Amino acid sequence: MVLGEGEIPLKGIIDHLDGKRELSSIQGIAYRRNGQVHFNDKSVISPSVDDFTFPDYSLVDMRFYTTPNAYAFRGIYLSSFYFFIGRGCPSNCSFCVNKNIKNYMGSKPRNRSAEKVVDDILRTRKDYKIDGFYILDDAFTINREYVHEFCDELIKRKVGLLWAAQSRINAINHDYLKHMREAGCIQLDFGVESGSQRMLTLMRKGIKIQWVEEVFDNCHALGIRPLANILFNHPGEEKEDIDLTFKLIDRIKPSITYFNIFMPTPGCDLAEKNNITYTDEEIIKMEEMGGGLSQKDPKYHYGNHDIDIVELVRTNHFKYNKLSSLIRFMFTGTYVRQLLRSKRKISYLFAALALAKEFFRQIYIWRLKPLLTKSR
Repeated sequence: MVLGEGEIPLKGIIDHLDGKRELSSIQGIAYRRNGQVHFNDKSVISPSVDDFTFPDYSLVDMRFYTTPNAYAFRGIYLSSFYFFIGRGCPSNCSFCVNKNIKNYMGSKPRNRSAEKVVDDILRTRKDYKIDGFYILDDAFTINREYVHEFCDELIKRKVGLLWAAQSRINAINHDYLKHMREAGCIQLDFGVESGSQRMLTLMRKGIKIQWVEEVFDNCHALGIRPLANILFNHPGEEKEDIDLTFKLIDRIKPSITYFNIFMPTPGCDLAEKNNITYTDEEIIKMEEMGGGLSQKDPKYHYGNHDIDIVELVRTNHFKYNKLSSLIRFMFTGTYVRQLLRSKRKISYLFAALALAKEFFRQIYIWRLKPLLTKSR
């Protein structure tokens, strides 16, 4: 097993399989020998993420990954691809495991050079005819100087792709957003989590409600789709906190709102603090949209209220994510121009059928299936 960053240890493992190296000499791995588990030095952090070359995607079915779909741009069909352009996250959120793997991964964000990243994006555009890309980094917008360099590079080299990224509320201002929009950014995903300042403090988010409102107002004004991730069921949550959350959602009007249910993943502070462990069967139960939660099982229910969180999420998913808002964006000049430039025009006709299929699938999952289950 590799502990943390994989490239350097993986090279050692390959050498071992070729008979060139002993497992005991490979940093950053754990292995079993004679019934005993051995942990080698875990602190293997690559000195520069620019040292790693672009993957050879000819070895995988890139048609599958780049066919127009609604996942990267959350309901907006584009032929796109995902990129990690940096590593590390300095945040301290109570519900996340990232901070507790800092010894493996390093908490300080490290980015590849903007020039090399754009090289890779252009190569992918040329080879696979993508129309957009999504940046998966947890902390992409933390380093403002780097993001400005990245946007300048996209503009200077006329990349001409739409793109989206994950971001943090406390890492954004109007000028920053304006530059990103000029470089083709049309979507940012934010961890809003709660409309209660008390809960945000408990979660150690490091943000204020006022900042959330300002960022979403700026995104709407600049033509960037702001997405809000919301988290229910955090320990200490009261009914009043949930009410404040919906009040904030109504105020900021996210383009898409994702309602998530807190489960203490092994390794996060809340799991460690409360000594929470799960069996394999219980983890499966959680992944099936909280069977225990819907029954208010204390093993899965952490809020200080008796609200059925699963039902709350189910009820509000369609209320705050209407198909009309997605269709509206598809008639904007930004989206239409990208389709006209695309070399995959025929693929988008099939994508329209897929959109309709997904819409009815969601209706079944969130509306019909619960009704059918209750009627049995």
